Amino acid sequence: MAFGLGRFVAVGDGGVIITSTNSGQDWQALQFPSSIYFTRVNFANGQFFATGRQFGAQLGSFEGLLWSSADGVNWVPRYAAENAVVWGVAYGASRYIAIAVDAPSNTARALSSFDGTQWTSTVIPGNGWLYDITFGNGVFVAVGPPTQIDLFGETGATYRIEFTDQPGTMGWQTLQQVVVSSSPHTVADSNPPPRPFASL
Repeated sequence: MAFGLGRFVAVGDGGVIITSTNSGQDWQALQFPSSIYFTRVNFANGQFFATGRQFGAQLGSFEGLLWSSADGVNWVPRYAAENAVVWGVAYGASRYIAIAVDAPSNTARALSSFDGTQWTSTVIPGNGWLYDITFGNGVFVAVGPPTQIDLFGETGATYRIEFTDQPGTMGWQTLQQVVVSSSPHTVADSNPPPRPFASL
């Protein structure tokens, strides 16, 4: 769910987008093709973004999608890629970054845009799915398995940190979402010895 311009927007399976302008008391349903499965909706720098994938007529075929909206009601397709799934969108350092995964190769991608309209895809080194992204403290932070965090600096450089699967750690778990708080929170790697690596 996302909030912006006085409107709540939620997305789901079956091509459903619902919106509310009275603090969630009443909701308006927007119906798109049932073959669309939305994964996330974000409000970033004055725009709404809905991401996910749309299944094709052939069994097992699908393409990733990224739509934008200036009001949460009227939506425009902005990006599509065969056999991909697009997840969250974040804004910072004068650009948008979305995360996507090429399903057959299990390869993560960063989609970048300066206007939210035209998007460029770049492979993120290493394999694995990423499920969400946010911007805070000068970096984009994306999360996924195996308890993995990718940091994208303002220069576009990337690096990956993973928890080790040791007693008392979370190395086997999948991180599904990341948010920014006004109060600093620190996540630490357990091997080598604990050290802060991201303040959100």
